[in-house]
Amino acid sequence: MSTITNIGIDLDGTITDFHRYLVRYGKKFLKDNNIKFKIKNQKAYEINEIFELKENDLELLKEYVRTELRMKVKPRKHAIETLKELHKFIDDKIKHCASVEEVGIKSLIFDNVYNRNSKLNRINNFKDLIEKI
Repeated sequence: MSTITNIGIDLDGTITDFHRYLVRYGKKFLKDNNIKFKIKNQKAYEINEIFELKENDLELLKEYVRTELRMKVKPRKHAIETLKELHKFIDDKIKHCASVEEVGIKSLIFDNVYNRNSKLNRINNFKDLIEKI
């Protein structure tokens, strides 16, 4: 591999599978706190698009995510060892990858349920990443 000079990596949804944790632990948090909710779209990106909640309950969930949930999320399999070898921009959000592509930085979109409509270069796991770089 070549020497890495610049690197840009999004953490939540790329290095971690934050979305899976958000849905699982978000449901648990809401149930444990007797907060009524519905799942609007389990494949959505934003919290308010995933969960149907009253505004004050949505703020409680967001605070839980900011303070506690982020500490529970673990890196994806092979993420740590792969990070040492990266030289491309990797993200899970379409607009981030598209914006760096516009300025000439090759990007890879990390597959997630909310970005499958993108035509960007896709990877499914960190082994795919090693093969592409």
